[in-house]
Amino acid sequence: MLPRLLVSLIVAGQGTLAAVHGPSSACNRTCKCLPQDSCWPRQDEWSRLNRTVGGRLVATVPLGSPCHDPQYNEEACAALRKDWLFPIVHIQSTSSVMAPLFANQSCEAFQPRSSPCTLGNYVKYAVDAEGPKLLSSKRIGSGVLGYEAAQAAHRAGLVIVSGGCPSVGLAGGYIQGGGHSALSSVYGLAADNTLSFDVVLTSGRLVTASRSENKDLYWALSGGGGGTYGIVVSVTIRAHPGAKVGGASFSIEAPQDNASRIYDVLDEFHAAVARMADQGGFVFYSISKGSIHSQGLTFYNKTKAEVQAVIQPFLDSVSAGSRDLVVTSNFTEFPSYLEHYVHYVGPLPGGNLPVGTTLLGGRLIPRSVLPSLSPTVRQLVEMGVTFNGFGINVTRFGQDGANSVLPQWRDSIVSAVLMLPFDFDAPIGDMLEQQNRITRDVQPVIEAATPGSGAYMNEGDFQQRDFQSNFFGANYPRLRAIKRRYDPEGMLYGVANVGSEDWVVGRDGRMCRSR
Repeated sequence: MLPRLLVSLIVAGQGTLAAVHGPSSACNRTCKCLPQDSCWPRQDEWSRLNRTVGGRLVATVPLGSPCHDPQYNEEACAALRKDWLFPIVHIQSTSSVMAPLFANQSCEAFQPRSSPCTLGNYVKYAVDAEGPKLLSSKRIGSGVLGYEAAQAAHRAGLVIVSGGCPSVGLAGGYIQGGGHSALSSVYGLAADNTLSFDVVLTSGRLVTASRSENKDLYWALSGGGGGTYGIVVSVTIRAHPGAKVGGASFSIEAPQDNASRIYDVLDEFHAAVARMADQGGFVFYSISKGSIHSQGLTFYNKTKAEVQAVIQPFLDSVSAGSRDLVVTSNFTEFPSYLEHYVHYVGPLPGGNLPVGTTLLGGRLIPRSVLPSLSPTVRQLVEMGVTFNGFGINVTRFGQDGANSVLPQWRDSIVSAVLMLPFDFDAPIGDMLEQQNRITRDVQPVIEAATPGSGAYMNEGDFQQRDFQSNFFGANYPRLRAIKRRYDPEGMLYGVANVGSEDWVVGRDGRMCRSR
């Protein structure tokens, strides 16, 4: 599959690349245009753009339209509903949104057939710009997905730092937002591995950003947030030698009639997570009522026996000290990272994790806080939160200030993701309130336990209060200045991105300058 850069031209009221046009009664130079405004481009202008891009302008037909009149197709709708939670369905669309909260149930596969299928928050047009394939084991074209890059690196006997889900694209928000990986305890965050970017600026110029050329832009793109300073069309990253990989999964289950017993081992578990990360491990885990599950632990360049030597003492201790807790485990070894990756997250290309089923908040857990975190985890779990953690140690990377990764990453040992369920059958207002609950009730609990820390912007609450300090920290003033230099008109916008405070979004979706 060719790498594909789907440039979303206009989002109704919330466009990333929506132009600011001349004054009218409906829109003026302080607001973005909506399709009903006189400043919206005429059809002949869209036709001219289509010719300019070689006929690749795509008018959006919502993915869920076969489930609604007048395009209703029973067979197509059933197939769509069956596959809706798999990312590959949405990746193949020029407009679909994996996070259903942002689609606003405008034309969703699970809504009644009679409900109107409207454009809503979907982009009105996109440019389907197919580019060249991966040029080498280190240069990644925009639109290349993580599994494609991992396969290309594997063929060359190399590995790269890529996301846990195979459908995560590399060159966009993943790398530009920092990007943690199963290899991060060994090779750092994705942003720690960037060498250069090819970037289209809002002026239309194509420039290269590296440590020696457009250095400030390179610094900002390496961790300062995606879709903010320019449009990245390719990125060159470090590739590392391939090696064997040891892996593991384990679970600890409490009795159904005494689920709170799981909390008795949290302190010991957190100590084990820190030890594993310090020995080069990546520890994904999930804590819910009555259970701890850890799947796909990754120890690069370690054997199965070496991994077992790291983890088994903790599991034996739990078994010996808590007879009513059921402990299960499994250990693996593969000759390459790709084989390990496919075993735990495959099959490729889409992987085994559903999308759109949860709403998120997040927090980086400092090493100094982890030993005393158990009461907070218990409080959150009792609130109905699933506490997911990614145990990694990236302290030794980025010490020269070469990138704009949130500094709090370097003092943290766990990136926590706090989840509440998304219900496709519930009214969208109920799900908005569910997200508000994360902002209002959940985030304050974890923030009180981690004063001065922050959150990984790619797995945080998009309504995060004081996003400037929580997502960007001490880097924010410099990032703000770079944003003004490279995007002086504020053409590029994202919620809680650098410079987003310059805009306000009304109830009708209209974006206007805040001052």
